[in-house]
Amino acid sequence: MKELVRLRTRPSRDGKTFKYMLDYMDESGKRRQISLGHTNKRKIERQKARKERELRMGVVAVKSMKLSDFLADSLTWEWHIKDTDRRRLPLTDEAVSTILTASSGKF
Repeated sequence: MKELVRLRTRPSRDGKTFKYMLDYMDESGKRRQISLGHTNKRKIERQKARKERELRMGVVAVKSMKLSDFLADSLTWEWHIKDTDRRRLPLTDEAVSTILTASSGKF
């Protein structure tokens, strides 16, 4: 299996001490570096394993979304609702599209 997180040591300016860093590529393909700030080898291996597990599982931080983007995205969802139940819902697809067109520049 390909290693997603690489452990690096970074020497200090005086050359006597060092710090560990984790190198990895985030979900958008950007290279990230995290300085761990300590030299406890066991703790570092646990942090590396945790970060690799997060990357493999696809754990992503929640991002905020505009209301108009959410409504536009919700129109593409597959709704598994009976037709009889759909008539009882307060917002139908037509109502959501009307809201989007009416407020296209306000959000």
